[in-house]
Amino acid sequence: MAGVLEDGRLLERIEIVHAVNYHAYGYRGTWKALTREGVSVGRDRVKRARRAKAREQFPTEARSAARLAVRCGAKAPASTP
Repeated sequence: MAGVLEDGRLLERIEIVHAVNYHAYGYRGTWKALTREGVSVGRDRVKRARRAKAREQFPTEARSAARLAVRCGAKAPASTP
């Protein structure tokens, strides 16, 4: 149970760092920024947390349609709420 709470706190810190840096950092930049702030966390853990959050925000169907559109040279479809 403690691991779930810790992951929640980590995700909050990741979101803050990501927002402060204009949503420009990938997982490595986010990891480095967290390390500079004194947060002891592994790079791959940051990567997994960001990937899990992205999967929550964007359903599989929307991600697949966007990838297919980009491969075919078409515009990505508008997301549906």
